Amino acid sequence: MLPHPRRLLLALLLVSGASGLATAHDQAGAPRYRIEDVGAFSDVTVVTALNDDGVVAGYGYRHVPPGHLNSLLSTPFYWKSGKARSLPTLGGTYGKALGINSRGDIAGFAEDKRGSDFPVIWRKQRNYAVEQLDKREGEAVLIQNDGTVLGLVRDEETQSFVSWKDGRCRDLLKSIPSDAIVVGVDAQGTLYGSVPSAPNGTSFSPHRGYSRACRWKDGRSDLLPSRDRLGDCRAVNAKGLAVGWLENPWNGVSWRDGKLDLLPTPNGYGSRAAAVNDRGDIVGECFYFPREGENHSFAALWRDGRVHDLNSLVRDGSKWKLQSPTAISTRGLIAGTGRLTEERGESQRAFLLRPEPSSK
Repeated sequence: MLPHPRRLLLALLLVSGASGLATAHDQAGAPRYRIEDVGAFSDVTVVTALNDDGVVAGYGYRHVPPGHLNSLLSTPFYWKSGKARSLPTLGGTYGKALGINSRGDIAGFAEDKRGSDFPVIWRKQRNYAVEQLDKREGEAVLIQNDGTVLGLVRDEETQSFVSWKDGRCRDLLKSIPSDAIVVGVDAQGTLYGSVPSAPNGTSFSPHRGYSRACRWKDGRSDLLPSRDRLGDCRAVNAKGLAVGWLENPWNGVSWRDGKLDLLPTPNGYGSRAAAVNDRGDIVGECFYFPREGENHSFAALWRDGRVHDLNSLVRDGSKWKLQSPTAISTRGLIAGTGRLTEERGESQRAFLLRPEPSSK
């Protein structure tokens, strides 16, 4: 069973190639960072998760033009202290690492020999051997610091969001749409994500990615405010601050207590928010299209109501064009992808930013 097309589409939006950097953004009060090269795990690297120890999780895949559908044949990996390691599957070809906790345990999904994908965990204490969490197909999307794993399991028509702990599975949300995505849960147990929603007069197609941000509280769904625009919720912190974007025009947004706020974005730019930590720091990207076929973008940090260009906050980062940060830890470490220029040319690579001690 192949991963959801909408999950693929959202990942591609966040790692899309771009060049050029914006200038003259207000950097007052922003931290300064040192950069580490996480590397390129195959042709295309997607960073999905990060913890405070600087352990990065994600997946890589071979790029086969003209499209990115080969990302469905992806390899899960983790990176720590300059070394990357692929994670084992259940005997099949592909998998993805989607979440990590403070202990370094990783959650995701892996393919078995029959070509089906199942929710799995790779535990640091067990040297990252793969463990299948459920007999039903699906994926684990989050892993909490106490070892609780959260994820989706599917049948032919619908899916459920569940938790696994100590060998037991508990239903948290039953019979949600088969193409819905749940991305996180706050400390009150409210779930956040996106549900399919086609524009007026348009039939829904998961390949086109039409969706609306949504939350589920006490088993009931509630669309988040969107000003009648499509969009996605991509992350939520423990305090219930959710982030994502709206489309047409593109703008990064946050939701708190059901209230929508547009994130500040430079004039002429679009933006997307990808991740948020418990402090309320948000990372994502700002971009604009000066001409057809051109996409200029920069990696963005939203902090205390201001947007900052991460490229200008990095010490010794002149060879980098940081574009798509997709994870931020509690202590403010940031990971994502960008372009690194070396003697042999420019290539897409993953990066890790560590705040300098004096600027956290």
